[in-house]
Amino acid sequence: MPDDGETEEMKRIIMAFLLFLPMSAQARSPVPPSRWTTSYVPTLEDWQAALLYNGSPLSIAMGEEISRATGAEGLKLNRSGDTSTNQNLTTPILTNATVGAATISLSSTTLPFRNSSGARIATMDTSGNFNVSGYLSTLYEVVPDYLKGAGNNGADDAPWIQKAVATVCAAGGGTVRFLPRHYVIDSEISIGCPVTLQGAGWLENYSAQSPAAALGTWFDIDETTVPPVYVHDIQSRGTQIRDIAFWQPGQTAPAANATSWTPVIYPPVIYLHNVEGYTLLRNLFMDGVLAGVNSVNGGRTIIEGLYGQFFDYSVNIDADADVSRINNIHAWPYWSGANAVMSYQEAHSQAVKLGRVDSPFLDNIFVLPARAGIYFYAGTNSFASGVATGVQVGKLSCDSTVNCLEVAASGVVVTVNSLRTFGQNGASSGTPASGASVMMVDSGGAVSAYLGQVEGRMLFNAAFTFNAKYSLGGGCSNVRIASLAEDFGRSTENGIYTALGKSACSSSSTAANQVLLATPPSVFTNSSVHQVMKNSGGIQTGTWWAVPTKQP
Repeated sequence: MPDDGETEEMKRIIMAFLLFLPMSAQARSPVPPSRWTTSYVPTLEDWQAALLYNGSPLSIAMGEEISRATGAEGLKLNRSGDTSTNQNLTTPILTNATVGAATISLSSTTLPFRNSSGARIATMDTSGNFNVSGYLSTLYEVVPDYLKGAGNNGADDAPWIQKAVATVCAAGGGTVRFLPRHYVIDSEISIGCPVTLQGAGWLENYSAQSPAAALGTWFDIDETTVPPVYVHDIQSRGTQIRDIAFWQPGQTAPAANATSWTPVIYPPVIYLHNVEGYTLLRNLFMDGVLAGVNSVNGGRTIIEGLYGQFFDYSVNIDADADVSRINNIHAWPYWSGANAVMSYQEAHSQAVKLGRVDSPFLDNIFVLPARAGIYFYAGTNSFASGVATGVQVGKLSCDSTVNCLEVAASGVVVTVNSLRTFGQNGASSGTPASGASVMMVDSGGAVSAYLGQVEGRMLFNAAFTFNAKYSLGGGCSNVRIASLAEDFGRSTENGIYTALGKSACSSSSTAANQVLLATPPSVFTNSSVHQVMKNSGGIQTGTWWAVPTKQP
């Protein structure tokens, strides 16, 4: 009998013989290792086939299976507690997952992100840019910075802001939240749904500092052909823009000794068009811009806090058939107080412009410098043409302003409770600008004005100047005043007037511009110059007041 060693050797020979029987002798197809489960016991045929699995020796084949199985498990990542470390994933899906301190990079596909219900909420492209537009129904706040991948750090941030706007619009509305940094705007941001653009506030900047280094949320506007922020159509009703500062780097301050200066032409910073409803602009700073807010058929435009230096205007409202509200306008030389800039503004700037508006409310308006504090003109928009009527102004203060009120349209109706103006030429000359007055009516204008307390300082030669010509569409005006103080103490003009008419306002010899005072005016003259005060002067113009009578 063979000994134990011989027996074991015989067993090994028989086993090898059986394992290497030809495959053609098997009665059935073997089951490859990829289909072996815990409940399946591999047969001899299965083991035999596995030795040449995929044409490789068993050790290599088993390694391939282990790699494949590990990779397949790694792709699941949707079970509680699953993790994947240092893996290369193909067509991965992250569902309700947390990505820690890791780097996600893609080669040739997009990475989808899904919520706990399995719905796709975002994708990341091969450059690392997130796209959530079209996938969200519950995300109402987006930071545009997080949609911008490292591979797209171009000069223009507007496309990413536009993507954020599109995202919240797809959800029916929401907030685009900005970080405290400077955003370069070199193309239009179009808003067609109720979106809130929410900044992080702004540091009030002065001319000694460049806005480029100012803290807070700033829009650095390089776009010079279209308005950088465009809110349009009735679907955008309810839009709000808050706590953001704007400036135009293309504007260059003049040299200290410059005698003239002209700003670079830019479109308005914010353009509201055919909204026909509520829009709120709150706590905005515009540091050295040509034009601020332009609202055409805006509806109910609400401005609560607009600060800055505006070379053309801070606010223009036209074709407005509803009640807009403008509160806290502070137009001041934040960007530059150079004499050349001040001179340009006194010749051209109209701080607040009103075309066709119905019963707007304005309050707490300060202007320095400007040609006109509030400028009234005839609107010609096809939706609603005409002039401003029912205008109600609370407190209006004009400094280094030629005409605190200027009327260039016929039929304007305005009430001002408190008006104070300094007609100084420039910031520190100490002399009035040529033609400085409380109100001037242009050749095509006519106004019915109801004024409360009026204080006119540094007047040139008249508190109220009427240039209206009936031949040019102008008419005779009627101005009623509760209290008037007129200061000609810095004027060198010999003839000074409460009201001065320079043209015929009517073809009728009995018609006239009328200034009606509740009490006699307080008049301050220049004692160093022979001044003759005439309350009524010029053509078709008269001033009246009631004689105070002691009552029993």
